[in-house]
Amino acid sequence: MTGGGRARAARATPWRAYRAWCQSARRASGRTPHAPNPDLRNANGGESSGPLEVDRPWDSHTDDQLGLMDHRGIGRFMVLGFCIGGPFIWNLPRRAGDRVYAAVLAQPSGFRPELPDLFHRNNIKGWGPALCAHRPDITMEQIHAS
Repeated sequence: MTGGGRARAARATPWRAYRAWCQSARRASGRTPHAPNPDLRNANGGESSGPLEVDRPWDSHTDDQLGLMDHRGIGRFMVLGFCIGGPFIWNLPRRAGDRVYAAVLAQPSGFRPELPDLFHRNNIKGWGPALCAHRPDITMEQIHAS
């Protein structure tokens, strides 16, 4: 490197991104941000449950997220989604664009052309059987349809 300095790559870790997000929120609103982490319905290890809406699986989570914001009295907000959190927040700007003033997707999980069904297979394998064991009203057939 010219000048004898050392190049150092900054790693975009979730913690660093979260801190940067909080600083941006504080500057934008003048208030300390709140970062609710919803207990997603039907998540393994979670306490929330609800219908498994196979015809609108992502919309059901959007319903829950907007319901949480309403319950907390939060009118306008920013959203940040890492990995699977990216798909969880995609619908918020579409459904509540007047309330979402910033949305950041960081390393969102999703489609890979060389392995087109990897996302679905991994999520079904890691989530479906445990949910069915905990919720006898939900079948693997419903899981595969979601």
